[in-house]
Amino acid sequence: MAIPARAGVSRRSRQGQQLVASGQGAQRLSAPDNNQGRNFEVSTTAEVYFSWMSPRGLASMPARAPRLSSDIPLLLVIGDKDPSFAMAEPMIYRPAAKHPYSKYQSLQADHVGAVSASIGVVTTWLQGLPAN
Repeated sequence: MAIPARAGVSRRSRQGQQLVASGQGAQRLSAPDNNQGRNFEVSTTAEVYFSWMSPRGLASMPARAPRLSSDIPLLLVIGDKDPSFAMAEPMIYRPAAKHPYSKYQSLQADHVGAVSASIGVVTTWLQGLPAN
């Protein structure tokens, strides 16, 4: 999930935006990223980096969640130790969950552990969806 307020990301995202606006979106750049508390550099194009890191970009869950169609059920499963836990329900799930079969489930897990911890939740949810 793109959270561009992290160190260095906002500055490089703005630089990516400027390159895109000037028709140079295909220019490659190395820029900072952060995932689950780990800082690292990514090498990509200005267009991809800006789209990923922009608060209004394609990877911004808070920006995209309200746009989810009411025809699509959403299952959001998140570990209570995930850095995005506090924002997941109010900023992603509630704005997106317009379908009656949508479900929010928190688990006792971190980001990686939530994958295996959620198998039962995901299976039960999928089995409960209508067959159309």
